[in-house]
Amino acid sequence: IAIGMVKEAEIAIAERVLSQTAAGRLSRLIQAYSLPVSLLDSSVQRHLDGQLCTIDDMYPYLLVDKKNAGKTIKIVLLEAIGRVKDDLPQPVEKQVISNILCPDIIVHRPTSPLSPFEPTVPGSKSITNRALLMASLGAGACKLKGMLLSDDTV
Repeated sequence: IAIGMVKEAEIAIAERVLSQTAAGRLSRLIQAYSLPVSLLDSSVQRHLDGQLCTIDDMYPYLLVDKKNAGKTIKIVLLEAIGRVKDDLPQPVEKQVISNILCPDIIVHRPTSPLSPFEPTVPGSKSITNRALLMASLGAGACKLKGMLLSDDTV
């Protein structure tokens, strides 16, 4: 349930409903109660025994939730801690869910120059540190938005 809360918060960020700061706070509150916030947590890994499933394996199970309408997955999107969007479950595209539940992302060096952009980083220490590492490997200036500001990230 705790991991699901974090993943739904990440979906709410992707849907531009929840701030990264609020999601980071939610994650830290959950961790303060010694609950896992990721499938990579050691307490979860002990139970998984190395077995993982893909989004295509999970998707049929996501469709049976009572909030859904046919093949449309609906999720209660958090706007802030203690407040949800429109007090109703909202439809969320499969691609958004896939991006959030994806276990990892492979980054390939571009074959041609990229247009400038400003990546928005979720309010997560782990992702902030990864974004800082990726920025340090790039050529030229990099401006990151939404990083978690804490003693061990910046």
